[in-house]
Amino acid sequence: MARTIARFGPPLALMALIFFLSAQPDLSSGLGSWDLVLRKLAHMTEYGVLFLLWWRALCPEHG
Repeated sequence: MARTIARFGPPLALMALIFFLSAQPDLSSGLGSWDLVLRKLAHMTEYGVLFLLWWRALCPEHG
């Protein structure tokens, strides 16, 4: 049971964090044109990390 939680907990927690932050009405940083670039980089990073966490959870022999 603890092993299952250790494998599936992190990707589920990250998904909950993404859901929570997506529900916020306005998270603008006030950085102007850099705001768009930083948001796109943040999205690519967070979904890349989510992919790696799911890979680790579903294919433990590879991660």
